[in-house]
Amino acid sequence: MKEFFLLILAALFSLVIHAQDSTDCATPDMDTTDFYNLPWFDNNQLLEDFLDSIGYPNASMRIVDQNIRYWIPLKLWIYRDDNGNGGPSQLQVQAMIDNLNRLFNEVNNIPIAF
Repeated sequence: MKEFFLLILAALFSLVIHAQDSTDCATPDMDTTDFYNLPWFDNNQLLEDFLDSIGYPNASMRIVDQNIRYWIPLKLWIYRDDNGNGGPSQLQVQAMIDNLNRLFNEVNNIPIAF
């Protein structure tokens, strides 16, 4: 049993070492000029147009302060059991996002909205 445990431990250790040593990445490094030329860089209107296209409420309904400089979209995963029970309701999620916006906008005077 001791040998089996040591074998499993050695196999896991070799997997961890291989995973951390791997430097092969399919994504090439991006030059700063390429980054600045992306259509969404410093362009909140692109996000607003997308949100309008999917029927999301307009900006005045989503944010606390109108002096927002950056809008950051959120994607939330809510885990429920097989019967659909558990997790926060849509109203609770909206209250959490409103509180997050209030903390950023009003309390800390940071021009970011979610």
